Amino acid sequence: MIDFVGFGGNPNLIAGGNGAWQLTSNGLPAVTFNVTGGGALANGDYAFLPTGAAPTTPNAVSLSVNAVDGDGFINAADAAGGLTLSGTALDTLSADLAGQTVTVTLNGKTYGGVVTAGGGWSLTIAAADVQALADNQAYQITAAVTDSTGVRGAVTQVATTDETASLSIAMLGTNGLLTVSGAPLVISGTSLGGAGSGDFAGQSVTVTLGGASYLGVIAQNGAWSVSVGASAIAALSDGAAYLISAGATDGANNAATASQLVLIQGSGLASGSNVLEATASGQTLTGAGADQTLYGYSGGGDTFKGLAADLNGDTLVNFGRAGDKLDITNVAAGGALSFVEDASSRFGTLTVGDGGHAAAIILFGQFSAAGFQAATDGGAGEFVTYAPAITTPSVAPPH
Repeated sequence: MIDFVGFGGNPNLIAGGNGAWQLTSNGLPAVTFNVTGGGALANGDYAFLPTGAAPTTPNAVSLSVNAVDGDGFINAADAAGGLTLSGTALDTLSADLAGQTVTVTLNGKTYGGVVTAGGGWSLTIAAADVQALADNQAYQITAAVTDSTGVRGAVTQVATTDETASLSIAMLGTNGLLTVSGAPLVISGTSLGGAGSGDFAGQSVTVTLGGASYLGVIAQNGAWSVSVGASAIAALSDGAAYLISAGATDGANNAATASQLVLIQGSGLASGSNVLEATASGQTLTGAGADQTLYGYSGGGDTFKGLAADLNGDTLVNFGRAGDKLDITNVAAGGALSFVEDASSRFGTLTVGDGGHAAAIILFGQFSAAGFQAATDGGAGEFVTYAPAITTPSVAPPH
């Protein structure tokens, strides 16, 4: 901006050649000057001010970058879906920045975002570029912008990658069989993040068992524990399978979960009305609703049977022995069948479906997805068998 102070009487700028200009004003001598580089002057590049007026303030660009994800961490969600960066760009005349490009550099790559009329800007870094960042590292994010008059602004911010998080539950009981005796039950575990065991320090952990939730706080070393009262344990069904789940979020907002399946037995427990047991080979155990526990005979040869809706959520114990069959009576053979073993290696979930009916059935023990076979049951359903047959010791139901 060029300020002409004290020129009254209809001032006028006259363009000459090769960047020469002449300023005339009634009653004042003409003034000549040159514009470096031969550029033209347009409205907005100069102003006529009265005598004694203060010169126009030069343009000043102020650029900012908002804290990454509000906390300065690049986390697993950013690595999966891309990282959005945003901020503001301010100028003496906002119109001088509107439409200009903010250039951001991260890990040697450059990205651009356009400044809006309101001064905001944003851009997205692709997930693949975020995944290329090393975990638990500090990275400089440099942003720069130049307004339409050539004035530049820049800013640098540091963001730390923290893209991994895990939670574990210490093994309870022996081979998944947990014997209780009227005392409180302590459930404990550990946590670990991209920055180490302290990633979860001070964060809450929520543990669920039998439909109730228990809250604990994770220590500086990543360890945690909760206590389940004796009265809550006594209300559990003798011999029933219970899924213990734990969940927590670390300081970088990475969520982690863990689970463990236990068969609870002991004196003083509620009667196991939701527990079915085969006492000999060749028997049929019929599921009649979710959250049942069905114990096959140790020698095998049993049939676990039911509609998909009735078997959904049930737990099968001692399944997979020689001659055992799972008969889902309303799922047509040839539909979807998959199995996922839990990280604890104590159980897994078998999922079957034909597009109209589906069931997710919990299998106690260790299995391989390749071992499951499906065939028609001779009616409207399908048989699921497992080979080679399980030979590890069976789990005895309560008596």
